Amino acid sequence: MNTYAHKMDKREYKRLLRSRHVPCDVRNPATIYDMAPTLGGRIRLLRILRCMSQNDLAVESDVSQACVDRIEADLVEPRMASVLSIANALNVGLEYLVGVQK
Repeated sequence: MNTYAHKMDKREYKRLLRSRHVPCDVRNPATIYDMAPTLGGRIRLLRILRCMSQNDLAVESDVSQACVDRIEADLVEPRMASVLSIANALNVGLEYLVGVQK
């Protein structure tokens, strides 16, 4: 899962987001769940919307970059502690990230 988007720095992410319309309202969980139905997909989408690289997320959440990569690719079932750390790093609630709607 080594795409160009993973190699961009923060400045390039911001330029990309300014140049293209972000096709969802991040305050509306329903659109996030529609665009990214899996946990890994939601993490990747929220990470990109926050202009973070996988390494930035790994440092903020105290999870290895390789683990973040595997979680985003849905290759592993992450531990709850890792998901909680990632949710805190992305500034979202755990329920929001895992898809529990009230």
